[in-house]
Amino acid sequence: MDEMTFWIKVPRFLCKTVLFISRFFSKSKFDLMCLGYSDDYEDYTGLDWCEDRELSFYDKSYSDFRLYLKMY
Repeated sequence: MDEMTFWIKVPRFLCKTVLFISRFFSKSKFDLMCLGYSDDYEDYTGLDWCEDRELSFYDKSYSDFRLYLKMY
């Protein structure tokens, strides 16, 4: 069976909600990613509810948020 991976750009005001929902899914299938996390402006970094729920999603240093989904 082929797998399909795609991403959806997430607006800042929905990031905390999506991050909360992501804790109920496997990171390999449902992952909120951030560009600019820990001053890394070239790669996306996965976010975790337990570690990042207090993150200021409106901080302009985080330039982009994406939800990666993998379907089987």
